[in-house]
Amino acid sequence: MKRILTLFFTISMITTLASAQGINSGNPARPFGANKAYAYGLLPTNLPTSGTYGSATAAATAYTNWINDFVENCSDGSKRVKFDQVQYTVSEGIGYGMLLSAYAGDRVTFDGLWNYYKKFRNNHGVMHWKIDGCNATNQSNGATDAELDVAMALIVASKQWTSGTYLNDAHALIQIIKTYEMESDGDTKPGDAWNSAKNPSYYAPAYYREYAKVDTENAAFWNKAVTVAEAHLLTNRHATTGLVSNWSVKGGAVNTSRGEDGKCYGYESIRNPWRMATDYAWNGPNVAKAGQDICTKVSAFMVGREANIRILMYQNGGAVTSNNWKNGVAYMTALAAIGGSNQASLNSLYTNANAQNGRINNSGDNSNYFSATLRCITLFMMTGNFWNPSDNVFPRTETMAIDFVNTQPTIVVYPSPAKNVLHVESAQQMRTIHIFNTMGVSALLISTNSQHETIDVSTLSHGTYLVRVEYADGSVENSRFIKN
Repeated sequence: MKRILTLFFTISMITTLASAQGINSGNPARPFGANKAYAYGLLPTNLPTSGTYGSATAAATAYTNWINDFVENCSDGSKRVKFDQVQYTVSEGIGYGMLLSAYAGDRVTFDGLWNYYKKFRNNHGVMHWKIDGCNATNQSNGATDAELDVAMALIVASKQWTSGTYLNDAHALIQIIKTYEMESDGDTKPGDAWNSAKNPSYYAPAYYREYAKVDTENAAFWNKAVTVAEAHLLTNRHATTGLVSNWSVKGGAVNTSRGEDGKCYGYESIRNPWRMATDYAWNGPNVAKAGQDICTKVSAFMVGREANIRILMYQNGGAVTSNNWKNGVAYMTALAAIGGSNQASLNSLYTNANAQNGRINNSGDNSNYFSATLRCITLFMMTGNFWNPSDNVFPRTETMAIDFVNTQPTIVVYPSPAKNVLHVESAQQMRTIHIFNTMGVSALLISTNSQHETIDVSTLSHGTYLVRVEYADGSVENSRFIKN
């Protein structure tokens, strides 16, 4: 009977975890909040030091709010991201959401968004860029930035969850991007059915470097794409401020045919500092040539302006008189400071980015979806939660000496999610039960001489926790549970 009950509770725990949504609910290999540094560059030194997610607290709050405000379930189990006109979804939003949920360890959200993407693919295999709710295509064909982010999100997911076909899916999508959204010389198109302009914010050398490691048969092409992207960006960026334009032409010159919109640093080009900071943080200044140049220039430009970063601007930093807003979108510019050298400026930029609330009807410019989403990505990046999926050694704090990965416990921990009481049951006598949060910080320590303990967890913060059981012979087993 004991074995039957144990099996029942084990199955119940697995089923609950499989259907849970939220940060670290998918039992990721690299828990959200655990990464404390990138291989290169700076992170703010004024991040929080307490709470379930510690230094990543603001990013966790932003993600939770973003899920609640913008992610909607479809009747077939897929999930969509609501656009500014909430009846629509755009492919870039699915890409952003897949990146965020992969890094957040939120597998249910990730899978739902990926299923939505696949549901609305065209005959090339890329998602139509604008969809009417959960039902039908509104605007046809792909936007390359969406595919680039989706492919990278699939690579990250393959590191988070070894089960599934994420890496194969990434490989297939990368080859589709090469065929339909890249030129034969390695240049980046704006879409699979559009190549009349170039968009500097789409160029993603850090991604191309990772694609070469997955799509190995086309590694030479992706390495060439890096070279083309860097040359394009170094031609386009302003010589003093480092700011790129919304639109360009082949080779990198500013696209003056699109009027003021083409010349400005605005709602398109705002994503360039994120792309550049990613390449710098993952690969360093000796590799990320454009990243190093642009991050250095933009971060120097922001010194003294940390509390007043705005959008739109001219490339020389002058304000555009109309639609000049300070919001979550504008503060993606702050990511360039990761590749800069001014720690105090970066700390101030983090404070101001965090102050942009990012909730619906509080963005200042009607770009609710864009403001909240880019602010969330900014906070993920600023708190270490946009790590390089190629890193074999995952940085952990000294307190995180416990292996959260690949544990196969015989102990049973239930219920999960738990609200007030947690039961820990084992086939042999336990000596201690130690509960840690996802950063490896001790939350509870219980001494026992029994095979079944009932533990009060009502004071713990919401999130995922590791349960470490030690037996009298010194052996150890690990399990997990979610605290509601």
